[in-house]
Amino acid sequence: MALVKCTKAVFEHVNGQIDKLFQDRLVEAFKLRGMTETDVAELAYMTTHTPERLKAAKDLEAMFAGNQILYTGENFKFKIDTGTTKRKFEAKLRSAKEMLHAFVYQYGDPPELTEAPEEVKQAIDEADKRWHAVKQDKEDFKNSFSEAWKKVKSVNELLKAWPAVSDLLPPDVIQRVNRKSGPRVKKEETFDAAALNVQLLKAKVAK
Repeated sequence: MALVKCTKAVFEHVNGQIDKLFQDRLVEAFKLRGMTETDVAELAYMTTHTPERLKAAKDLEAMFAGNQILYTGENFKFKIDTGTTKRKFEAKLRSAKEMLHAFVYQYGDPPELTEAPEEVKQAIDEADKRWHAVKQDKEDFKNSFSEAWKKVKSVNELLKAWPAVSDLLPPDVIQRVNRKSGPRVKKEETFDAAALNVQLLKAKVAK
């Protein structure tokens, strides 16, 4: 077994692999539960574009020629502030509807709804909590690996203490480790490999 030193490149590669393990989980956690973005857009549209408001906008628009107040389209852009977090939406309505100009064409931040439905706010807050929980799992895993990395002097020593790390190491590093026999590295419990195994298993199962 050839001796392979711990390098910054190897450390960064393993961290990158940990990021990949959590990538799909973060995306899934960010999704709203119980409703689609189209559902949210429809609820937001009904809340903001009531028949009375649309009629008032049409009456105002009829007073002059030129720029339009109302546009017809399916894309609905808006932002919701739940009081805990803010989330932007650019969703398709189920059919083309009349809406205020700002909800269709917006070059900066989209309109922020002050009358967002409570069920939508709750779904957003729950998604935000899930996302942060997964992010914390990822950071805990990376911090545990970082602490383990500090306690070993070579990749060989890391592999002896935590064999499962082979799934995260670059293939060429594994090849170099197995290339030829070298000095035997005394096996010592330099860190808690069991805890790292649990975190690795959780990350893999969640994919």
